[in-house]
Order: sequence, then structure tokens, then C-alpha cells
Amino acid sequence: RREDMAAAEAALRRAVAHDPADTDTLRMLVGIQRETPSTALVEALLTLAAATDARNPARPSLDALNALHEAAEVSLKLDAPGSLEILGRLQSAALARWNAAVDDGEDDLTAREHIAWALQQRVNLYARDERFAEAVEALEDAAASRSFLGADARVLRHRAAELLSTRLGDRERAMEIYREVLSAAPADARALAALADLYEAAGLREELLELRRHELTLARDLDARLALRLEIARILAETRDDDGRVEALEANIAEAPGHRPSVEALAAVLESAGRYAPLHTLLAAQAEAVSAAGDDDGFATALWSRAARVAEEGMGDGA
Repeated sequence: RREDMAAAEAALRRAVAHDPADTDTLRMLVGIQRETPSTALVEALLTLAAATDARNPARPSLDALNALHEAAEVSLKLDAPGSLEILGRLQSAALARWNAAVDDGEDDLTAREHIAWALQQRVNLYARDERFAEAVEALEDAAASRSFLGADARVLRHRAAELLSTRLGDRERAMEIYREVLSAAPADARALAALADLYEAAGLREELLELRRHELTLARDLDARLALRLEIARILAETRDDDGRVEALEANIAEAPGHRPSVEALAAVLESAGRYAPLHTLLAAQAEAVSAAGDDDGFATALWSRAARVAEEGMGDGA
């Protein structure tokens, strides 16, 4: 049988060499070569794809895309050197088909799947070979195309920004991409977190402060708002804006009376500024709030005790 298969393959290869456009013969050749996948199968599939699309190259057929996809899969498994080129051909052909469908008012989901798969494989190969700049370029080009919109485009931009910041050291461009993401999707949590980390690492306090205030406008959860205002107060401490710190912490206490981290932080600000009268008022009021809430774990007692010490030791030094 092995000899018969080899003879049949040889005969089919001669027939294809004589007429590369004979799709029926090509399919028979591909069927035989699938038994032992090799670069010969890859070449046969590429020839089949070209022959299938000979009549209408402007709108590649699904059969052609499937042949290119299989050629790419086999090439990847063989770790053949032409894999990137085949993936590029698949992505370009699928994009041409998808664009043609869109121009006709349609959406070709299968073409989009081929585009996404080819792009992912290309990026994986670039990353494996540490060709990160080319990976970023592929991701950004795809994100700018019509085939990736909304959340799909943002996923690609996130990946590009990650590679820029972690592999290429281009934090400026990474920050730019995250800002672009947020301009389209202001509540994108992943972009908010990544951009905050980049601002923090670069020491961009004003930008980080603006970002945290933006997050605060989006926060619907009380705990999230409290945490963001504490973070804002921390940043303002580094810029020596005590009035801003007081404002942020007072907003927390107004929304959550007795909030321990905010009370302690505000007390520290007032005490360091020698503002003993408002400090005493804060401590006494928050002690009452904690007691009234009925969840006192000793915090109210500590506040009363501290208020007494302030009244005794500090009030005479002025407010």
C-alpha cells in the first residue's frame, strides 16, 4: 500500500505540475499528502488556494481561506521558515473577503475568525523570536482596520501597549495607547490600572492625580470611592497640597462617617499643621459617629482619648 500511495502521489504531482489550476487534482494530492504532513503538503495547499481564487482574487473564497489556514497550521507544526509569510497571506486574503462583504452591507464572521487567528499566530511568532516591534506594528495595524472594532480593537491595543512597556521599554508610547483606549472607553478597568502603574513608575504625579479623579467620577461602589480618595490624598501629600488632602479625606468622612483610614489620615494632616481646634472637633465627632454606628472595636474609645489629649495639650497652641 505504501508503494501504491507513493506512486499515486507522484502521478498527481506530475499532473499538478502540468496544470496547476486543476483544483480537483490538487484536492486529491492534498488528500494523499495529509497522511504524512510535510512541506510538500504546505505547497500543495498554497497552490490549491491560488487556483481556487484565480477567477475572483478581489474576494477570496472560503475554500481558499480554508486551504491557506490549513497550510499555516501545518507549517506551524513543522516549524517551517515560511510560516509568517503564509499567515500574512491568510490575514490579507481574509481581510479582502471581509472588506468586500462590508462594502455589500454584510458581515462575514468566518473571514473575521481567519483574520483574528492569523494575527494571533503572527504575534506569537514575533514574540517567540523577540521581534517585539513587529508584533506591535501588526497589532496596531489590525486595531486600526475595519475588521476590529470596539472591544476587539481595545484587546489588540492592550497587547501592543503591554509589549511596548514590558519588552521594548517604550513607556511613552504605551501610555499614549492606553490614553487612546480610555478616550474610546473611559471605564476600561484594564487600561486605567495599567496607565496608573505607568504614571506611578514615571513619577507623573499630576497625570496620576487626574486619572484617579477620573476614576472617582466613574466609581459606583462606596468602597471604591473611599479607596480612590485615599489614593488621591496620598498623591496630594507627595505634591504637598494639604488643602487638597483635607478636602479628599473630608469627602470620605462625609460619605462614610467613622471610616478609620480616612479619620486617621485626616487627623495626621491636621496635627502636623498644628490645627488643633479642627483636630479636636474631628476626633470628637468621629468618636460619636463610631459609637452611634454600634460597630465600635475600641476605635471610639481611642478617638475620645486622643481628643482629650488634644484638648489638654494642644488647644492652647492655637487652631
